[in-house]
This record gives sequence, structure tokens and C-alpha cells, in this order.
Amino acid sequence: MTTSGLHAGRRRLQWHTTLVLVGTLVVAGALLASTTALLPLLVTTAVALAGATAFVLGVSASISAFLQRESYADSDFWR
Repeated sequence: MTTSGLHAGRRRLQWHTTLVLVGTLVVAGALLASTTALLPLLVTTAVALAGATAFVLGVSASISAFLQRESYADSDFWR
């Protein structure tokens, strides 16, 4: 067994998965700040757009990584 301790059997999050999670949290935070009027509308809009961009890039990278996995890329299904 090559892994031990608390992380045995766990996989690390991929960077694109982390990007999706961060984007989701940023958009949620911007929406919360907007509804409670903590920040000006222009600021919350800019933060929400940045979070949405991170989310979309993460989803796109996740789909690309999924389609490029060896078990799918080398199969006859894609030819």
C-alpha cells in the first residue's frame, strides 16, 4: 500500500474541480453580499462575474479532462 494515514484511499482534488468549487463559493458570496447590501452593486456584480468565469473555466476543464482520459480516448467508441 502506497498511502497511509488520514489520506488513505482518498484522491486529491484536481485543479479544475477546485476552480469550480471556488467559483461557486465566490458567486454565492457575491449574491449574499448583494442581497444584504454589504457592498455596492458594481462591486458585487464584478465579483459575481469573476466567480462565474472561474466556474465556467473549471467546468470546461473538467469536461476536457474527462474526455481525454485514457480509458475513453483510446476506446473504439470515439473513432
